[in-house]
Amino acid sequence: MSPGVTVQTRPAVDLSQLGRTLWQVGVRPRFFAGRKGYLQRFDANARRWRKIKAFRLSSRRAEYGWSFVRFKAVVPTGTQVRAVVPRSSGKPCFLAGYSFIMKKR
Repeated sequence: MSPGVTVQTRPAVDLSQLGRTLWQVGVRPRFFAGRKGYLQRFDANARRWRKIKAFRLSSRRAEYGWSFVRFKAVVPTGTQVRAVVPRSSGKPCFLAGYSFIMKKR
């Protein structure tokens, strides 16, 4: 018998701006319900991502294989933002997941 192989994959992360301060994050698979994630902004001066808001994906709003959360966060217009689900939230099967980078409107 051959030794086991661990296969890790990244979760799908979707970030949407629903209003001036209202955001929604969806993560697939539903395994992530109840797990933590972060909204981050890019700091051009320091050339790194900074945490704006922590969130916990809802187990009540899990449908069609996705876990969702809605939250409020004040972000200046034009700021680059992304949603991140860290590796610690998906161990041992999943790597960290990142949404596409978007500019706050």
